[in-house]
Amino acid sequence: MEVLPGEELQVDFGTGAKIRNPDGTHRRTHVFRAVLSRSRKGYSEAVVRQDTESFIRALENCFWAIGGVPQRVIFDNAKCAVKTPDWHDPELNPKLVDF
Repeated sequence: MEVLPGEELQVDFGTGAKIRNPDGTHRRTHVFRAVLSRSRKGYSEAVVRQDTESFIRALENCFWAIGGVPQRVIFDNAKCAVKTPDWHDPELNPKLVDF
């Protein structure tokens, strides 16, 4: 299905590379990935936590990087964005709605 330029952004998290902490232990990162549906222009950002605050920060950084806010943002059912998953009418996290 074709969409107009700037109409839709698809967002999801993926697994990132391991990083070494100052104490020598390792931890896995997460990758926030967003792609404009029409142009396929993408934005990626590595985050340490997959929580709502990190998600909102990465989403805002994405909007700055792509030069605006699309009409519609499509989220996968990431817990940081979707409080109650539903195929047709998911309940979004209240912090995300306020954003």
